[in-house]
This record gives sequence, C-alpha cells and structure tokens, in this order.
Amino acid sequence: NRENAGIPDGSHPSPLAGVPVVSVFPALPPVPGEPNTLVCLVENIFPPALDIAWTLAGAPVTQGVTHSPYAPTGDLTFVR
Repeated sequence: NRENAGIPDGSHPSPLAGVPVVSVFPALPPVPGEPNTLVCLVENIFPPALDIAWTLAGAPVTQGVTHSPYAPTGDLTFVR
C-alpha cells in the first residue's frame, strides 16, 4: 500500500516532515574576486513556523537579507 511504500497519500505530511533540509548555494556561478549572493533554501518544513537567519562570525546579518514567504509543496510540507 502507499503508506508502507513511503508515498504520502495527500492527507498527512510525510513521517519525516518537520526535519528541515537546508541547502546554501551561490545565486550565480562563482567568479574569483567578484561579489555574489548566497541563497539559503530550507525544505521539508512542517509546521511552517521556523526562524531562519544569517550570521557571520556569530553575529546576526540583516543588511541585504530578504525572506520569501513559506510555500506549500505537494507532500504537505513547506519550503522557504
């Protein structure tokens, strides 16, 4: 059955929902000596209530930081 195969039936989040998966990558291909923007993608969020912040040497970074809204996914988790 779908549950035993690990396939969500659309009525409940995955059993691993809520264990965030974080990816950090450059917005553009890196060029030595050139500025770039880092992107942080957090997937598998459930429920959609997670504080996400950038730090540099332990200090919060807020200048130039934007946050997208939570977006639902097909497996009933969220991405941000």
